[in-house]
Amino acid sequence: TATITVTEQAQPDAGTNGTLTVCAGTTPTNAELFAALGGTPDAGGSWSNVGLVYTYTVTSTAPCTVDATATVAVTEQAQPNAGTNGTLTVCAGTTPTNAELFAALGGTPDAGGNWSNVGLVYTYTVTATAPCAVNATATVTVTEQAQPDAGTNGTLTVCAGTTPTNAELF
Repeated sequence: TATITVTEQAQPDAGTNGTLTVCAGTTPTNAELFAALGGTPDAGGSWSNVGLVYTYTVTSTAPCTVDATATVAVTEQAQPNAGTNGTLTVCAGTTPTNAELFAALGGTPDAGGNWSNVGLVYTYTVTATAPCAVNATATVTVTEQAQPDAGTNGTLTVCAGTTPTNAELF
């Protein structure tokens, strides 16, 4: 008699499809992508992508011939946008409104930010939404235009029948 011992080679396991959100403008790391896979994927595979769809491939070991693949669909969270720095002139003694300050920003700032100020420099802050971590800021520098001053009421005595000159009235 003869005995044949059969050994089974495990099929490669790339896990199951997953999703991942990253901050716009960043590229996900292999570790982030691997962590987004479902199931129990084998380590040592390779990543490729077409646009925002990343494919993880685990190569089969002979006698197996079919590689295993799973995908991670990546979505991008927009970075906050506070616009660009601007300037605003107001009448001395008035406080600019948030709407006036917002209108003075350049670019296309996101609504919903918060205003703070140190003196006449107002800072607009838009809070980042995870996974983005850096808030966006822009400033509006306010200048004050002096209010007109006509002086105070006064009196002038002139000779009857004469017209006072502008210099006399002033």
